[in-house]
Amino acid sequence: MKQNTILALALSSLFFFTSQQSYADDLFLATNTQKIDCNIESLSQKAYKGDSNAQFNLGVCYMQGVNVNKDYDKALLLFKEAEANGMAAASHNIGLFYSLGLAHLPKDNKKALEYFEKALAKGYKDSLINMGGIYLYGSDNVPQDTKKALECFEKVKEIPLAQYNIGTMYMQGLGVTPDINRAMEYFDKAAKKGLIEANYNLGVIYLDETFKDNDPNKALHHFTIAADKEFPQALYNLGYMYENGIGVESDLKKAFNYYERALSKGVSQAKINLGIFYLEDNDAVKADGEKAYNLFKSAIEDENVDGYAGLGVMYCEGIFVKADSEKGLDLLKKSCDLGSDFGCMALQDYNN
Repeated sequence: MKQNTILALALSSLFFFTSQQSYADDLFLATNTQKIDCNIESLSQKAYKGDSNAQFNLGVCYMQGVNVNKDYDKALLLFKEAEANGMAAASHNIGLFYSLGLAHLPKDNKKALEYFEKALAKGYKDSLINMGGIYLYGSDNVPQDTKKALECFEKVKEIPLAQYNIGTMYMQGLGVTPDINRAMEYFDKAAKKGLIEANYNLGVIYLDETFKDNDPNKALHHFTIAADKEFPQALYNLGYMYENGIGVESDLKKAFNYYERALSKGVSQAKINLGIFYLEDNDAVKADGEKAYNLFKSAIEDENVDGYAGLGVMYCEGIFVKADSEKGLDLLKKSCDLGSDFGCMALQDYNN
């Protein structure tokens, strides 16, 4: 393989936002409709006197670590006190603690449902979002029930997270006939209300070449909205688009910058892209074999099989390491056998 072809190895790992955790985390932050002033001393005094709002708000402060060290156990205790004083949102948050296994509680979605139902009975409709999420995917002690999930989401379909989840169901065909157009309708509603996950999914759809209305420019638009809020996978995908000139003029400097930002947000795949950049001089960076090697090694530690492919290229080319085509080809074969498109492409190129 000639070195000037290395950067042409396109990685097809475009991300798709389907994380069940996401709906819970977003709702977790939405359990108090008003901005909380985490004046710990003032809230503590009021909470001690039995003020349920202060107990709840102080719990949120401990939960988020605002003006105080994060402490889930203290947060849970405060939510229990607020619940005893009749606060529906506190019941909801206790359910969320069980759903996510926070503090000392075991992860128990059956128990979580009990608390979400308590909150709902007290008029806290947002609990339907988490109830729907549990039923949508099921768990060890709650069987999957997509019909119940859809019923929950439909009852609060004016809420962006519900719109997003209904869109996900139509996109993936979860309990409904797959319908990409209906999915987009719901994602569009959620996106217009500021849910960047919905922008992200719209970007993925518009970037899909099998979609009849494929439009890279619209994909770029939606990814940019999400990336402006530092949404990790959107940052990565913009890097991919700028690297490969998809819907935009190729710009390796911008691509490199987006990959770095994605990596800073925990996107392991960006290590591969950045490693490839460092394999040879280009418009973004000077070649740096040591950085490339370390990035590929770190990716392997993340169980990213593309890391083996990166090292394989380095051994085949003798970049930073002593050339060893046998070792390089073994690494490429290993990565390909483990499902790396990058490894399979490179292996085919060398075998030709």
